[in-house]
Amino acid sequence: MATAPSEQTGVLATTYGNGATAAVTTAYVSCKDFATFQAMVLTSTTADAFTAKLIQATDAAGTGSKDITDHTVTVAAGDAANAVVTIDLITDALDEDFTHIALSLTPTGATDFAATISGFEPNYAGQKLLGIAAQAIRVKP
Repeated sequence: MATAPSEQTGVLATTYGNGATAAVTTAYVSCKDFATFQAMVLTSTTADAFTAKLIQATDAAGTGSKDITDHTVTVAAGDAANAVVTIDLITDALDEDFTHIALSLTPTGATDFAATISGFEPNYAGQKLLGIAAQAIRVKP
């Protein structure tokens, strides 16, 4: 039996900026249920330059938070309008004792955007994806 994509993926955190001029960060999410992650930022036509980065912490409160090496993308003002930025992460990239991640987006000027962190490859086969911030619902015709 084929596995539906919605059974292998979970949207774990979301955030947005409506004319944001300061850093916006998602909630910290646990890395225990998935093997790989992807952060995605979508900007509007009015986006200014911005930096998107994944940060790691030792718990959901963000304790000891710091950048994840090589998981930062800076987009210049001329390229920021209607941009789609993705940052992939394999949990092996986390430092020892770091178990949670968040996405931080820092614009240089007023920027409209939406951002998500999704988890892929659940660590437990057949596990129901519960406690997820947002999840697509599959509708059968």
